[in-house]
Amino acid sequence: MTQAAYYCCGEIFADASPVCMARVVDYDSQVITASQVDTASYSICELKEEHGQRVLIPVTGQTNVSLWVPNVFYNELQTSAAWTADSQGFNFRHILDNSAGTLFPKPLSRYLVKYRFQLKDGTPPIFIEFLILTK
Repeated sequence: MTQAAYYCCGEIFADASPVCMARVVDYDSQVITASQVDTASYSICELKEEHGQRVLIPVTGQTNVSLWVPNVFYNELQTSAAWTADSQGFNFRHILDNSAGTLFPKPLSRYLVKYRFQLKDGTPPIFIEFLILTK
């Protein structure tokens, strides 16, 4: 059993560094805290459609990239002007550093950023996906 939620970061310029934010919950719909997360990682793929099929092309060097949990997870929900989804807030925030311009190299393309969170309690991993459209 896996859990996935889809969020769209929206459109960015190909050389931009998007900020991905989400409210991540467990299988009981309880908000996850940083202390519950054992490991966190992400992968980036270019998303194409060929003959009606979804095709994912991994971005070089961006597969299963480890994240330091305290840098991306909060123990309490956060609210800020950047979070516009609702008034409850977010517990996950990650800036994809694209200063080298290699994460989203092609303008007018679609990219899928897939985060994987393994909790300390041994339940199946939780996945969050962000669709990034480049200008």
